[in-house]
Order: sequence, then C-alpha cells, then structure tokens
Amino acid sequence: MKDGYCTVCTGKCHHSKHVKENKKKVIRNSSMTIEFNNVKKEYEKAQEQSKRFSVLMDYLDQDLQEIKDQQSEAYMTIRHLSQISLKPDSAFTLQHLDFFIPKLREAGKQDWVRELEEMRRTAEAEEANKDALSYLKAGLAKLNLSLVGNEQMQTVQQIKP
Repeated sequence: MKDGYCTVCTGKCHHSKHVKENKKKVIRNSSMTIEFNNVKKEYEKAQEQSKRFSVLMDYLDQDLQEIKDQQSEAYMTIRHLSQISLKPDSAFTLQHLDFFIPKLREAGKQDWVRELEEMRRTAEAEEANKDALSYLKAGLAKLNLSLVGNEQMQTVQQIKP
C-alpha cells in the first residue's frame, strides 16, 4: 500500500475497497506474430469500403442538388406562368400548389412558401376558381375510381376461365 492505494492491483484500488484474497495478480507480456498479408488484406478491404462510402455520398449529394434545382425551377416556372398568363390563378396551378408548398416547407424555403400561399389565397378567393377546383377534384376522384374498377374487372376476368 502506498498513500492508501494498492500497488499490486492493476486497478490501484483504495484500501477501503481492496479485497484481500489469497491470490496474487501477475501481469504478463505476450507477443504474437501477425502475417503481413493478412494485415494488408484487411487494410485494402477497409480502403475499398471507405471508397464505396465516399462514392455513395457523392451520388446522394448529386441527387440532393438535382432535387433542389428541380424545386427552384418549379418555383420559378410557377411565378413566371402567373405573371404572363391570362388567367394566372387557374385550378390546375392551385392543384400543383397544394403539392408543392409542403415540399418547400420541408426544404426550408419560407419566403417562397409565403409567396405561393399568398398566390393561393388570392386564387381561392375567386368564385370561379372554387368551382373549377371542385370540378377538377371530382373528375380526378372519378378517374381514380374508374381505374381501380378496371383493375378489379381485369382480375375477375383473369380468374374466370
């Protein structure tokens, strides 16, 4: 014991926590031989995995940049169409805004979101757009139901000989 700590134990425990046993702890050094080829193979495998990871990250960065470019292009197109068209607040534009605004919120483009929501509010205020939008939604719902119905009819016809 030295200053209340054990000098024999590897943990250098305090005298109050020291366990008095009939065993003595012996530290031994051992050497082992490793073949250079095995170490080289492991190193090359790790290098290959890191290269694959970096290539994958590059592809993901390119995809992300492409998506951001598409968002920007869609926003600019909507703004341009609303400025040049005779009827800037058409029902089709409103339908696309319903899809596009949440995507811009996810991307963090708050000023674009504000501008598109303002465009949407002014367009929804017009009575003609409300009617056209409800007509468009009803038509799309009917189209969706007819497509589902056709698929069910095809499966029934396939089952019957």
